[in-house]
Amino acid sequence: MSSSETSVGLDDLRQVSLVEALVNRVTDAADTVKAFAAEQGDTPAALPSVQDFADMSVEGVADDNLSAVQDALSTVRDRFEGEGDLFTQIETVVDSYNAVFDTVYAETEQPTPVDLIEDLNNIGVSNLSSDATRAEDQTTLLQGALREVAATKTDSTQQADMINSVAKLESFVTSVEKVLARANGETESVDGTDQPIAVSDEDLTALGFGDLLQDESANSRLSALQKVLLDQSEGEGSDAIVNYADLKAVLNTASDAFDAIVDLTATAQDTTHADADARAAAVTAALAEVDADSFQNMGVDGVTDVAIGDMTGDEMAAAVKDALSNTANDIVSLEAIQEIVDSYSDILATAQDDAGTIEVADLTNIGVELESGTEAAVAELASGIIATFGTSSPLFFFRVKMFGSI
Repeated sequence: MSSSETSVGLDDLRQVSLVEALVNRVTDAADTVKAFAAEQGDTPAALPSVQDFADMSVEGVADDNLSAVQDALSTVRDRFEGEGDLFTQIETVVDSYNAVFDTVYAETEQPTPVDLIEDLNNIGVSNLSSDATRAEDQTTLLQGALREVAATKTDSTQQADMINSVAKLESFVTSVEKVLARANGETESVDGTDQPIAVSDEDLTALGFGDLLQDESANSRLSALQKVLLDQSEGEGSDAIVNYADLKAVLNTASDAFDAIVDLTATAQDTTHADADARAAAVTAALAEVDADSFQNMGVDGVTDVAIGDMTGDEMAAAVKDALSNTANDIVSLEAIQEIVDSYSDILATAQDDAGTIEVADLTNIGVELESGTEAAVAELASGIIATFGTSSPLFFFRVKMFGSI
């Protein structure tokens, strides 16, 4: 046998060895991934590595998404067909998770809400709605929220960490669904009573609205934000806020309106003004920042929708603003502001048609000062006398305020 024939034979052997090594490597990698994707016994299977996926020619797995892919595979184990095309099944999970990751990266092409439904289902997210329209609403709002929150992160590692497990994604979906459900006026049973779906401060923070809940003055905007979400049910429902930009506008407007109303009372109660003129100027400026729409925008009932005689929303707003600038109450929440409106409504209803009895709290809430020890008697007498005023009198509000000194 010639030397050339010997050389060719050696090359062939080397080639066979390389092919055999490659096959073994692919087989080992496939076995590792298959064992991990299968139902686990007492001893969990080894975690597949980036190299294992590469050896299988599965594209798109790297160090920054490996744990997410592993988590997704462990979540959808029961879906794998033992005798099916393992490569295709694994590649589907990887591709879908990478599409989900694209939602937090500004520079990448974004999946459509419909495509995102399929991607989330592929990786094992289990709490999307079975209704196609509702699921599309969920992914529409989810995608906006993820991009907004991701924009606050300092780098891509932090962005990926937001959604690098199925549980984290399901948590986002849960918060999104609560917002949509509340905006539609949907309810849940709480201690046997139907209550609007609750949206917590944790839900709002998760969706990127944590800054609206932080107030150094200890004022709570939470109840106002919750109320304006519920108020959407009286109009377009969740359609009004399914796009993240619209939801953000509604909540920011509510926050601004709340702050303006709270600032009005805080300015009036401030004892550090240089003199009476300085206080009057400051209160006048604060009053100008509040109008009838301010109350509606932050969820207060009974101002723009006042149902007393022929009063307009602007007239009711003027009365309530006057009360807010005179009350001694702490105005730090929606409930505190609503209490002022309700008290004025009780007084106005009595003036209109003697429709009720004025309580002591009604008078003090709107800023009427009552002499100690006479409160109950004055309130009882007020019910009869105020009933003779008539809400159309231009002196009505002044006369109510002066009643406490009579």
